[in-house]
Amino acid sequence: PWVAGFYFTANTMIPFAFLLIMGIYLWQSEQEDWASIPFGLLPLTRHEGIALTGAWFVYMLYQRRWKAAGISVLPMIIWNVVYLAVYQTMASSNLTSINPTDKYGSGGWFYYLPYILVGVYPAVLFMSFLGITPISRDRRKQLVLLPYGLYLGVHVVIYRFGLFASGGYGFFLIPLAPAFALSAAIGIERVIAIGRRQARSQNQRVPRYKILVAAIVFAVLLAGLLTRPGPYNGRVVAMQAASEWLEGQGYEPSQIWGIN
Repeated sequence: PWVAGFYFTANTMIPFAFLLIMGIYLWQSEQEDWASIPFGLLPLTRHEGIALTGAWFVYMLYQRRWKAAGISVLPMIIWNVVYLAVYQTMASSNLTSINPTDKYGSGGWFYYLPYILVGVYPAVLFMSFLGITPISRDRRKQLVLLPYGLYLGVHVVIYRFGLFASGGYGFFLIPLAPAFALSAAIGIERVIAIGRRQARSQNQRVPRYKILVAAIVFAVLLAGLLTRPGPYNGRVVAMQAASEWLEGQGYEPSQIWGIN
């Protein structure tokens, strides 16, 4: 449901989420060299990706995977070289401007919590909590979720101290959706395992856990299908009104583009 509300918009969160998923999948498939490509592209999609790329770079150095470490920083190097050749300044120099403006303000340590509770959807959130126990016992599952925890932590710290002109928008956390989906899937596996044991011990003709799992899956699918697109903000509404006025005046060309 979280992704369904914003997937239609031109935003950077969806491609960032796909790159992160791809990197984690290749990493868990023991293809670290290939995983370094999507991890290296994260900062070119969203600036906070530099934290994940940096963590991956350090981890590859710790693992003595020199080639993978080099590949992970190659996209940033190429980007900076090309940018320097065109504009005579480093592209990543904007990352050194820690507090360019204070107009966006700041928030508390739990500022993003309401956005998570609303965005994730109650059924998914509930099953995610049930997945905590098996995750805590499996180091591999913990490693899979670690990049998502780092991503959330970066956003919390940035907006807590009003850094990097972050607007503190809740949809910045959409890349966390796969983490909650994975945790929920692990939670469902736990429910199935417990339900099977109870069904055998109580000799149930129709195992109750199957009904519960089916109801949860149906509720999540229904919520996704019924999710309404995220509302336009004031600037987007103003741009849409301006483009409609230009179109009504016979402005050529017929396609009108607006950048928010």
